[in-house]
Amino acid sequence: MENKRVIIQVSHMYYELNMTQQQIANQLGISRMSISRILQRARDEGVVSIKINYEGAFLDVEEKLVKKYRIKNAVVCVNEGENSLKEILASSTADFLKYHIKKGMTISVGWGTTLSNIPKYLEMNDDLGLLFVPMIGGHGKSSLDLHSTQIASNLAKKTGGGVLPLLAPAMVKTREEKHAIISNSFVSSSLEKAAKADMAIMSLGSPLSDNPTIIRSGYFSKEEIDEFKAENAECDIVSIVYINRDGNECNTNISERSIGITKEQLKSISYKICVTGGNDKHLATKLALEHGYIDVLITDIDTADFLLKA
Repeated sequence: MENKRVIIQVSHMYYELNMTQQQIANQLGISRMSISRILQRARDEGVVSIKINYEGAFLDVEEKLVKKYRIKNAVVCVNEGENSLKEILASSTADFLKYHIKKGMTISVGWGTTLSNIPKYLEMNDDLGLLFVPMIGGHGKSSLDLHSTQIASNLAKKTGGGVLPLLAPAMVKTREEKHAIISNSFVSSSLEKAAKADMAIMSLGSPLSDNPTIIRSGYFSKEEIDEFKAENAECDIVSIVYINRDGNECNTNISERSIGITKEQLKSISYKICVTGGNDKHLATKLALEHGYIDVLITDIDTADFLLKA
């Protein structure tokens, strides 16, 4: 049985001098297994206490979100500081991806300002053989950096992966025009690959919020914008499906003209990561969760609090 001095000595060498258990064993002339046992005694007897600083992390909130909405994971971020919320969400998403992307994955990518910021925070040097595929075409007058294909390309560059572009608009005027475009072999092959992806990364929109990106994109006429208002479209899921305040799918006349994967195909992707935050996205996030479009939620603490109280 080791005396207290030995327990303190071993603890000092391990925790303060950052020596390995084998180095301590060699220096003291005892086995590494004995060192491991002494370190456990140090914790059991209170010689060593470990305190975790939870500032900036909300593990209990994340666990409650996972349980309430039956999702696979949740990451909750602070929503204050020098960086904008979209930058914080993008950075948190990049950190999450570093640990959850696996070799050979095909990853389907949405569009928007938050997603466009992810590549600059993502550093992965391993050759994982990743393939990034846009899940929807490009959006009108919006910046090219916000387009799904461009985001997929930027993610591929940062990870050493490949990209399969979707060279098509996100929205067309008629169903006949859509059919003609998706009949193109290059477009159809990209959409088929996106639909069978191992992982999806997307964000949410709220068409009724002040100056939403989807309205600024220029794809919608005044009449169509009025349609969003008339049907109370609260949640825009990658412009593939819209959900109203009552939790019902709406504006199908618009969603059926989008050039992207279908809502059924999106749901079938087994690991859907949704990056969303801000007061104007509270209800949209709740609706997307309730309809099963999110497996992993990356959001801010205010949105998380809303979701838990809702």
